[in-house]
Amino acid sequence: MLNEIEERLDLLYQLKRKYGPSVADIEAYYEKALQELETIEFADQRLEELQQCCALLQEKATACATQLTAARKKAFDAFSTAIMASLRFLNMPNIKFSLIAEQTKLGPTGADAMEFFISTNPGEEPKPLAKIASGGELSRIMLAIKSVLAEKDHIPTVIYDEIDAGVSGLAAGRVGQKLQETAKSGHQVICITHTAQIAAYAQQHLLIEKSVTGERTYTKVRQLAKEERVAELARIVSGDKVTELSLANARELLELSDA
Repeated sequence: MLNEIEERLDLLYQLKRKYGPSVADIEAYYEKALQELETIEFADQRLEELQQCCALLQEKATACATQLTAARKKAFDAFSTAIMASLRFLNMPNIKFSLIAEQTKLGPTGADAMEFFISTNPGEEPKPLAKIASGGELSRIMLAIKSVLAEKDHIPTVIYDEIDAGVSGLAAGRVGQKLQETAKSGHQVICITHTAQIAAYAQQHLLIEKSVTGERTYTKVRQLAKEERVAELARIVSGDKVTELSLANARELLELSDA
């Protein structure tokens, strides 16, 4: 009897050394081992279940991707109509805007790749936006897209850095109007520009100046009062030699913009 007790205690000590310092640890290891054994024994069955589940989810995801592609194409019809109207206003009357969808591997954003194609002149075949548009055209196209999406875009502040690149005259004035419309739709619009026709449409005009003191360059930003705005717009138009005519032109720009 004593030998049996000693053998049992010896076995218990061996189990503790191997599986943990307490009986609870040994029992926990036993339960874990049972689960692993069950997993191994039923591995083929589990694999088949997972494969069936994967196939079902793949089928559902593919159906959702197909619906998403159709919804994108449907939404683009109204979207492109609005953009082309906006671009005609921005002095691009002959532009044609289209969307090309290519099927891709199913992923988080669907199973297609969308690319904008445009034609800016009559008789030209539409080409990818990134390859055909000049700097000025691209600026106006991006402005048109942003203005169309303004009501659905919840970003509070929109920044345009030198959107006047390649734009002057009538087109520049239209850009200013479109920026003003975007601001009135509930967005704060910050625009860095060197064009008087655009700057005149701002509600607040901030002048950015650089100066060098010693060996350091400093940048200063200050808000212009009304007469300072007139002087700055005149300087943009005529350069360093501001004349009465350029001042009158600047005042007219501000009056026309209703700023």
